[in-house]
Amino acid sequence: MTTNTFLLVLLSLILASVLSYYQYFYKAKNKSKVTLFLALLRFISIFGILLLLINPIISSKTFETIKTPLPIVVDNSSSIVDLKSDIVALELYKELSENKDLQDKFNVQTYSFDTDFESATTFNFKGTQTNLDAVARSLKSIHKNTAYPTVLITDGNQTEGNDYVYSFDNANKVYPLIVGDTTTFLDLKVNQLNVNKYAFYKNKFPVEVFLQYSGTKNINANFSISQGNSVLTKQTISFSPSKKSTIVNVLLPADKVGLQIFKASISSKEQEKNTYNNTKNFAVEVIEQKTAIAIVSAISHPDIGALKRAIESNAQRKVTIVKPNEIKSLQEYNVLILYQPTAEFKSVFENNR
Repeated sequence: MTTNTFLLVLLSLILASVLSYYQYFYKAKNKSKVTLFLALLRFISIFGILLLLINPIISSKTFETIKTPLPIVVDNSSSIVDLKSDIVALELYKELSENKDLQDKFNVQTYSFDTDFESATTFNFKGTQTNLDAVARSLKSIHKNTAYPTVLITDGNQTEGNDYVYSFDNANKVYPLIVGDTTTFLDLKVNQLNVNKYAFYKNKFPVEVFLQYSGTKNINANFSISQGNSVLTKQTISFSPSKKSTIVNVLLPADKVGLQIFKASISSKEQEKNTYNNTKNFAVEVIEQKTAIAIVSAISHPDIGALKRAIESNAQRKVTIVKPNEIKSLQEYNVLILYQPTAEFKSVFENNR
């Protein structure tokens, strides 16, 4: 109990006592037991009312119905018009967005997408790209830690972004309404390529390539990485309806200094409608940076030659053999190897310190 509350209770006690005394005993001629009993009841009544007025707590409950989000996403790209499906897409959108049962159960939200993803209620079907991956990423950002279904009205022909098959969250159902020509065409694609920005001269650097296949039959594809007119690596990759993707890891030589441009490509004997996604260019900057190592020795010994050959087996290291009194500046070297030091090494130790 706080000090203020205690003082208010004490004040209420005094006030109830004073009022009861004034009403029943002040100038009263008859002070029977009945009067005393009535005064006690009056005291309890006044004191109880005053206690209720001290720190009153009024509680209320408010109930709010939070509906599950239902994004209705419409493909706003020009391919919908090319496939003569814009009217069908608009009819599907109108029927779903105005459905009374859906509105009662869900928080219906409408969006459009082409290159970008945005909230919309009207559609012109003039987008130049179809990026289904942007739909998945944007909805995840909008509805974090929320389970929700998605209705997707599209022709399903993606032209930009990562593979949407792996973009949507498995916990949230996607209900696609496919419009237009849904025929699946054979297609090979260099989906993603991972490589370091830099490599050391006369070393090898790794390249990781994700290849993807869309089709209904078994095929053999030729994958290669080339630089200019030179093919650096080439191999045959097998695909089937059950094996539609693969990862290729190769090591490429860094035998030229400077920015080097490479091209990864995949092809087959089969006819493809879209060959634009069969190649992907990438660049690596090859840098020449050697570690300077000094082997300091006052004597000649076969072990020194063996050390030099072993260290220089790595092209990024250069070894110089010097005598302790011939070193002009230790700053020219990254590493010092002192072979059988003697009193002649005193200046080297002092400079190195």
